[in-house]
Amino acid sequence: MKKILILLFVSFTFFATFAQYQENIDSGRPGNAISVFTVGKSIGQIEAGLDYSDNQQIFATSPFLRFGITEKVELNGGMSYDFSNSDLISYNVGAKFNIFEGDTMMPSSAFLLNFNFPNNEISNASATALFIFNHQFYGGLNFTVNLGASLDLENTTMVGVDGDGNPRTSEVLQFQGFYTFNFSYMLNDKWTVFFEPFGSYDKFSDTKFNLSVNTGGSYLINKNILIDFLVGHGITSEKFLTLSTGVSWRIPFKNK
Repeated sequence: MKKILILLFVSFTFFATFAQYQENIDSGRPGNAISVFTVGKSIGQIEAGLDYSDNQQIFATSPFLRFGITEKVELNGGMSYDFSNSDLISYNVGAKFNIFEGDTMMPSSAFLLNFNFPNNEISNASATALFIFNHQFYGGLNFTVNLGASLDLENTTMVGVDGDGNPRTSEVLQFQGFYTFNFSYMLNDKWTVFFEPFGSYDKFSDTKFNLSVNTGGSYLINKNILIDFLVGHGITSEKFLTLSTGVSWRIPFKNK
């Protein structure tokens, strides 16, 4: 399994052919959707904020670091920290690869590979593969789609019953599929608002489908600094309320 993941990681560096650098900062905040753009060669970016969730009554932060090793490929990583319990929840490392730079007819596309490592004995390490598509319409409207799956890297054992009701243990690949559909609109050169439904599918859980929504906006202070806010709500089984605010800061290590 690890050899397959490494092969996927190396293969997509070959397909990263077109650079998609933005003159203004392009952040993964706010919201669930991952942007199709990389930060650009020798560009660093910090994305961080404060999140509140009422279903667990916690305040948390998930700072995320990005760095462009070429115009086509960026390395990234971050962590999740719970202030309420002074606890490191998890940390992750990954990379994003540009595949195709879109035009008026075809969407831009990218691929992201990420490895997540929980800081507890309850959850397992996982690998996430994500395809990203973006189409920019005239008039400031953007549509971004994330489609992917998260694979459990530690547990492949499922305990169930056979046709006669007897206990049975089987080896399976445990994974969870997920999606995000993000609609954003630029009100002017500074303000952008968005709305996104997102969710997951897990065939190994009792609740197979989950659906939630986010809405919010961002304000461009200058070409390298962006602040944001978000309100999220669970629609299906996890009827939670999430509030978030944060900042993204791009740091050029060379003159663009």
